[in-house]
Amino acid sequence: MIKQIVIACILLSLLIWSNALIAQTDKELEFNVVKPKVEIAITPTYNHLYQNIAHPIKIVVQDSLHTYIFKLAGGTINETDTGTFITPEARGEAILNIYEIRKGNEILVGSKKYLVLPEPLPYLRNKPTDNVLLDMLLVSGTLKGISLYQKKKIVLPVKSFTVVYKGEGNTFKSVNVLGNQIPVLNRKEIAKLSNGALIYFENIQIELMPDFEAQIQPYRVSMEVLESKGVTGFGVGN
Repeated sequence: MIKQIVIACILLSLLIWSNALIAQTDKELEFNVVKPKVEIAITPTYNHLYQNIAHPIKIVVQDSLHTYIFKLAGGTINETDTGTFITPEARGEAILNIYEIRKGNEILVGSKKYLVLPEPLPYLRNKPTDNVLLDMLLVSGTLKGISLYQKKKIVLPVKSFTVVYKGEGNTFKSVNVLGNQIPVLNRKEIAKLSNGALIYFENIQIELMPDFEAQIQPYRVSMEVLESKGVTGFGVGN
């Protein structure tokens, strides 16, 4: 009799345990899903940008399941056939923001601040555009791109430009130049022009970073002719 009672108790315990197990498996399990930190790679890693100059950039978000957009506070972002470019328009600071599109809303997931330096401008013999230069100084001068920041000069080398001046028959002559100086042959032609002749420098390309050039504003200068034309040397200067 006692043995039967023990067996009955065991069977009852198993029945109660199995019912509890079934109730638990029927219940929906809840998980708190925490999204991992989004990895964002930005290249090149600029320390600063130049105002009104388009800078090449590549932004990669390590997340193929969601949609992201990029905005530049203080400037614009343009995607072209040749790549993506950021152009700061406000001086002082620009902020690149990365947003995830979530249920129609823009959620900020990353940002990067840039120092924005003044737009680099062309200089010849340390003079800005719309100046007067002696003929010998003009033709032998080195064209440079310069950004002035806190009374300091940041020099960006000129890689190429086009020089325009009046040639024979009172027609304009346009010469494409590789480098930052007028070729000797063209120096001699320019030196023969009359006092007050205008010389134009266009399509000026500066080296913004290795293997990438950017165009800056044109430069023009009036030539002042020395009274004596006995000077025949064409020196190289700054």
